[in-house]
Amino acid sequence: MKFIGETRPGSEFRLLVSHAAKATATFVGPTVDGSAMRVTHRAAELFDLPDSAEILAHWHGKWRTEAFALTIGQLRKLKVGDPPVT
Repeated sequence: MKFIGETRPGSEFRLLVSHAAKATATFVGPTVDGSAMRVTHRAAELFDLPDSAEILAHWHGKWRTEAFALTIGQLRKLKVGDPPVT
């Protein structure tokens, strides 16, 4: 499944530390069998997908939100506070 529309490249996405009660991103990706879409605030819940699976990370900013299209492989490489993955 490919996401189209107003998305930014996944290479620009960063994981940020936030207050425990406030998620910094919502992740949308397919279930393993592809029969449905899963929405979660925990990236690790999508790690049962293959590295090539495309997901959407919806970042909640103070003044606006952004959507980033990236793969599970890109997401796995990120650590909190790291610069964007290229």
